[in-house]
Amino acid sequence: MSALIGQGEGYARLRVAARLRRMHHGLLVTGPAGSGKSTAIDELAAAVLCADESDRSADAACGECPACRAGAAHPDLFRVEIPEDKDEIPVDSVRELRASLMRLPVFGRARVAVLDPADGLNLQGQNALLKTLEEPGRDTFLLLGTRRPEALLDTVRSRIAVLLMRTLPEEQVLARLAALEPEVEPADRRWAAGLAEGCVGQARAFLGEEIRPLYVALQDFLAGRGGTAIQVARAALLGVSGRIPTLHRARQVLWILRTLLRNALWKVLASADAAPYSAGASAACTLLETLLDAESDLAQRIPPEQVLVHVLLTVDPQDSTAIR
Repeated sequence: MSALIGQGEGYARLRVAARLRRMHHGLLVTGPAGSGKSTAIDELAAAVLCADESDRSADAACGECPACRAGAAHPDLFRVEIPEDKDEIPVDSVRELRASLMRLPVFGRARVAVLDPADGLNLQGQNALLKTLEEPGRDTFLLLGTRRPEALLDTVRSRIAVLLMRTLPEEQVLARLAALEPEVEPADRRWAAGLAEGCVGQARAFLGEEIRPLYVALQDFLAGRGGTAIQVARAALLGVSGRIPTLHRARQVLWILRTLLRNALWKVLASADAAPYSAGASAACTLLETLLDAESDLAQRIPPEQVLVHVLLTVDPQDSTAIR
């Protein structure tokens, strides 16, 4: 049974196809942060590699055969990720993957390569992957995960199928949080679910004790009650060390800002006496556009503090009525 909820019949059929090894040889799993991409990739990889032949119509790995028990240590499962000391996936990692996939499967059933995040591949790395996508070999499957499918070359995307992870209604997120985080206060679960935009993984991340103060600080800044852009950006990243955690926190800041600004825009547009192109709507739309650019800036390795300062400078705290 899948650990994911709300992904529909299409995803269930895809799991059956994985068990039968009839899934497309290349699959791009995409969706917002926390939408279940990694879980889907793990489930599909396990379904492909499962060696239990007793029920070929099953839509999930049996969990009991030697292949399933091997888990992440399965010799026919290959993972390509961004090394901790790098900003992208080295092209040599792709070349090593290609060499590994040329060998016969150890367990004899199939081979699965996971590249996550796939947008961590630079142009050279993506071009190196094309040969494998064109001629993957028998019973060889490549699973690519990314939040940014637009970062992949057209030549890569044209050779793979796409699974778009669905976001869930807030009540479903809340129900899932109640099951996964029963020790958390209901009011806190409700707050996190409202902020998560339908993504259970994000909701769980927002339950961290450092997120609520961050939310309040950003809310105050947008209302003209906080410090300077530099002060707020530095405070948001305070205590976070390491490249990956810092990027993660910066993206959380952008997510919260996007939610606050979108809510502000809805409030302005819902006002009976507000014109569609009022100052408030214009200010909110400008920042929302800047937030989209900021995500791309982070992907281009621009320092997170610099990205956040630029975003916050887009807001003029002296003109707080434009965004409240």
